[in-house]
Amino acid sequence: MKNKNKLIIVNLITISRLIGTIMFPIFVNIIPTTGLIIYLLLLLLTDFIDGILARNWKVSTIFGALLDATADKMFGISTMLVVSMKYPIMFLPILTEIIITSVNICGANHGSGLESSNLGKFKTWILGIGTFISFLTIYANDLLLVTNSIKWLNNIFDY
Repeated sequence: MKNKNKLIIVNLITISRLIGTIMFPIFVNIIPTTGLIIYLLLLLLTDFIDGILARNWKVSTIFGALLDATADKMFGISTMLVVSMKYPIMFLPILTEIIITSVNICGANHGSGLESSNLGKFKTWILGIGTFISFLTIYANDLLLVTNSIKWLNNIFDY
């Protein structure tokens, strides 16, 4: 029973990332820039937390692996879709994600394992960091306006 509760917690974290990722393109037009960047960081953090908890609590399942992989793919596609609205060249990473997903589906149909490889995890984190940097550059003016309005932050930069 105890492991079942832990499994539910891990899967709920992953599901929250999936839902949050699907909502992300909608939030771009609603949430202020700093909130958007914090939102992105929280989505990335849930990816880290669910994996750590699943391994530490020994509650890894095929369903959880599929759910995590789906959430990762949706994160990549969703965030790059938002960035590509400003910079169309960013449609290329979306195409890459779709190709990788197609290859993974074909591999799964032929008996390939579902566990994330270290290369896949590395790619997800590089994509997340790249997306974060993309948002920092796209919304740099908004962020400067916000930081200029925060007095204690101005005091730090004055030194």
